[in-house]
Amino acid sequence: MNQKQVIAGIILVLLSISVIYTVLLLSQPSDSNDVTSPTISVISPINGTMVSGQVTVSFNATDESPITTYEIKIDSISKSNGQSYNWDTTLESNGIHVILCRAMDNSSNWGEAAISVTVNNTDSFNNAPIVNIVTPSPDVVVSGTVLISVSVNDEESLNPIIFIDNEYISGSGSFLWNTELWSNDVHTILANVTDSGGLTGSDSIQVTVDNTVTPLNFTGEFKVMTYNIEQSGINEDWKEVIKEENPDIMILVETGTWEDNNDLLLNEAIDEFNDYFVYESPYTGYCAQGVSYSTSGEAILSRFPIRDFIQIPLVPLDDETSYDVTHDFIHAIVDVNGTSIHLIGAHLKASGGIENEQRREWETEGIINYMDNLGAVPIMFMGDLNSFSPADTGDLAPLGNLGYGPLTMLLYPEDPTYGQYSSEMHNFTDVFRTLNPTDPGYTYGHQSPSYLSRIDFIIVNNFFVDYLINSTCGDTPHAYTGSDHYSVDVWLGWESTNTTDNSPPAQVTGLGAFANYTSRVDLWWEANNETDLYRYLVYRDSVKIAEVTTTWYNDTGLTSNTTYFYQVSAKDINGNEGKKSLMINVTTWTIQPSHTVVINEILPDPYELFTQEWIELYNPTGEGVNLTGYILDDIIGGGMPPYSIPSGKIIPAGGFLVFYLNETGVILNNDGDTVNLIKPDGVTIQDTYTYSSSSDDVSHGRQTDGGQPWTTFLNPTPGASNNGATLNLHSLFTNWILVEYFVKSVH
Repeated sequence: MNQKQVIAGIILVLLSISVIYTVLLLSQPSDSNDVTSPTISVISPINGTMVSGQVTVSFNATDESPITTYEIKIDSISKSNGQSYNWDTTLESNGIHVILCRAMDNSSNWGEAAISVTVNNTDSFNNAPIVNIVTPSPDVVVSGTVLISVSVNDEESLNPIIFIDNEYISGSGSFLWNTELWSNDVHTILANVTDSGGLTGSDSIQVTVDNTVTPLNFTGEFKVMTYNIEQSGINEDWKEVIKEENPDIMILVETGTWEDNNDLLLNEAIDEFNDYFVYESPYTGYCAQGVSYSTSGEAILSRFPIRDFIQIPLVPLDDETSYDVTHDFIHAIVDVNGTSIHLIGAHLKASGGIENEQRREWETEGIINYMDNLGAVPIMFMGDLNSFSPADTGDLAPLGNLGYGPLTMLLYPEDPTYGQYSSEMHNFTDVFRTLNPTDPGYTYGHQSPSYLSRIDFIIVNNFFVDYLINSTCGDTPHAYTGSDHYSVDVWLGWESTNTTDNSPPAQVTGLGAFANYTSRVDLWWEANNETDLYRYLVYRDSVKIAEVTTTWYNDTGLTSNTTYFYQVSAKDINGNEGKKSLMINVTTWTIQPSHTVVINEILPDPYELFTQEWIELYNPTGEGVNLTGYILDDIIGGGMPPYSIPSGKIIPAGGFLVFYLNETGVILNNDGDTVNLIKPDGVTIQDTYTYSSSSDDVSHGRQTDGGQPWTTFLNPTPGASNNGATLNLHSLFTNWILVEYFVKSVH
């Protein structure tokens, strides 16, 4: 053996001893006092970014003890046992993915960090959305109710968010803005939207609100009319009928195309009538939006101020379900010399047959409930009801087979069959028949004699009984050619009601509050039912912070772990402020991410839109939360077996997780149930929600993500924000709520 071989042997022995010593050192039992987890920091990619193609995932891990294990998971699936991983995102779906990096020391302490990124492997380059406020135009003067319409040009289908003077207004592309509820001043309208790649587009304009109104020369008498103008006014003579009748307020039926091109036909009609009636106060008007057919939709034109305009696609039935009507009703609140009159425009389902009669009866049952919910206010219900009145018998009898159910519900509460659906609040009167007991008053069939009948009505509640003067039907020169329907009108009269009102609204009741994470408090309260309500005033720590028209308010920008005191009052249109509500206090959260995940939305009753029940959770915090071991259950100790969330389930920062029935086995009863989110200890309830009933494909959810109050949504949003969802109008209705347009097809 030569000298080189001896030296090499010595080196080999020393290296072997070093390796054995290192292995023995790492395998030594750790200090039993080591409970500190490794600190993990994700190097790449950056949290919240958009990625595509090949992406390197890497992280650092530090600890006082030796680290023995590394792991990278993507969407709870293990991808690597090292500190880096080459991720081929082209194999993933476009959307949000959660990356979990973790490491364990030799004391079995795991440390981990999670981030979320958006995979976008579309062929085209992602551009920021282009947002354009279509209406109103910049720098114009507006008054009354104005349509705010916003367009978005982007690769994705996005809904913009609309703000007025930095106050959130809407989460969709259109909104009816009642400027009467805002000061006569310059206001800023802002619309913005952010795509899945984090790119934001926006547009803003300024308009001047001026609701200084020249008072109508009110003589104590005024005329109201309803008229089905046939296919959005297919015969030009319908306009001649209006000029011959000269109504002060009119509800027009079948105005479906009027809303096209930013209400082009509506505005043309208003301009023509105002040019014709040069010595009368001018008309203003609004029409139903999102209408698919010329034979659907209604509109109102009025010389008196229109204080609010609401479109009603769903009505509440007696069994607490909602019914999707054939033609949306409209609800306008008109100020007739100091009296707020509620006008409901109607077009019930057409044609004979048992199915169509049933649909008309459901529509009438629902709108009666809607009118009952308005309270003791003046109501005029009018339009094309496609039904017969039980009062039309003998020489007054109609031809056809449309049925008597709707009018029986409205007019005959003692009827053994239909009386059960009658109003519990109002006594209704058929205006024409009351004032013309022997005149047939046929409104349809003059062009088709085999269908001669009275199917267009003006129905009023007991407020108007002493004010009815006279009523006519189709008595002008152009009535025959104007439409396939005749108009119906009524003259009313009373002395001026525009007296000084010094009576304040009632005290606001039912104020509730919820601390929504660390910097926001959500408030809600019961609606004030006074007809001259203007706004609600919100006070924080005895200082007014907002005036709103809704029965809720979200107070943002607050300090964490701080107690705030709130009160709310009501103010009427004469400036009288009611007594403030009882004071309530709420403390914002201290940051505890593992304790902040909430139940955000549930669907108990899937029907057509969905095939399974589901429960959605929401994480309002700024970091991902590990839900391993959390439990979903209905009635604790009863009902279905609880579901334990499996290991590695991460809900990203500001993100959502949806759990479907086929995964959880937790069945939600249609007639009411409770949903619980329970901490891993199996005892502590982190969040809970109880409901008493459900409707087909209608979800229950927080009105704003993570906030209060809960409501129901006509268009559920599993895995997405509630903030832009379509609310159930019935569950949120107040006399002065601003309601976004609902777009639907006519069946």
